[in-house]
Amino acid sequence: MKITGTILILSCLIGISVFWAGCSMNAPPVEHSTKIKVLVTVLPEAGFVNAVGGDHVEVFVAVPPGADPHTYEPSARDMVEFSDADLYFTLGKGILPLEDNLVSRLSSMNQGMKVVELSQGIDLLTEEDTHGKIPDPPVGTVKDSHESPDPHIWISLKNIPVMVNHMSEALITLDPANEPYYKTNQDAFLANISITDRDIRTMLEKTQGKQFIASHASWGYFARDYGLRQVPIGQEGKEATSKEIESLIGNARNNGITIIVTEPQYSRKAADMISNSINGSVVEVDPLSPDVPGELRKLARILSGTGPS
Repeated sequence: MKITGTILILSCLIGISVFWAGCSMNAPPVEHSTKIKVLVTVLPEAGFVNAVGGDHVEVFVAVPPGADPHTYEPSARDMVEFSDADLYFTLGKGILPLEDNLVSRLSSMNQGMKVVELSQGIDLLTEEDTHGKIPDPPVGTVKDSHESPDPHIWISLKNIPVMVNHMSEALITLDPANEPYYKTNQDAFLANISITDRDIRTMLEKTQGKQFIASHASWGYFARDYGLRQVPIGQEGKEATSKEIESLIGNARNNGITIIVTEPQYSRKAADMISNSINGSVVEVDPLSPDVPGELRKLARILSGTGPS
């Protein structure tokens, strides 16, 4: 009886083991992502991160396509998703209110998240500089503490290498085993930036001092880099008044301005009104495109008269 009972117990144990082994073989394997989770504020930054990080990063963008970074508010669901980030590449403290709020909230939710300010080492323009006024030397520096910095630091082939260097260093710090991979990607991307800058300088070499009207003051760094001058329609967050539009029309006629640059995120109503009055051209360029070099090349072609795209 004892032998029979023992055999029965052993048979049961073997059956259970076979059952669980079968379950394990049939169940799909659980995949654990080893990618670095990176949060950025705007889509152009995502383009830079993906260029350097490739298939070793998973990028989240705080401001979705079509939204205005100056006014957008992430949802509660967004915040939960963002809180899982390993890295947050910000433009920099005090540059964009949305970022300062996100850093404060996310840091309390995820104390292990590393925050890297991409504007470190960049000469910031002020909003005064980018609203049609030519700054005194040195060009691009913040002159007074009460002036808000121009947040569009990625609209510059001079600034992009600085931003990308910060990104590369942070990724290598978190993932030193893949340093050669990041460095190779970085070098290839920056080589393209250098070629684009050279081509744009060639296109714009005869346009020093040329003015263009902008539906939004996004192009200050681009204008600084190539000796141009943007004349924005209205002030940040406000639609232009009839008096301001009349003034812009008069200025355009007096200075031979014929190009009005609009953006997909903003209304082109005022731009069309001005264009009709000066027999000008309205062109759309996207400063929030993930392909910043491509958009800047497009703008250079438009301003140089060599083509619309």
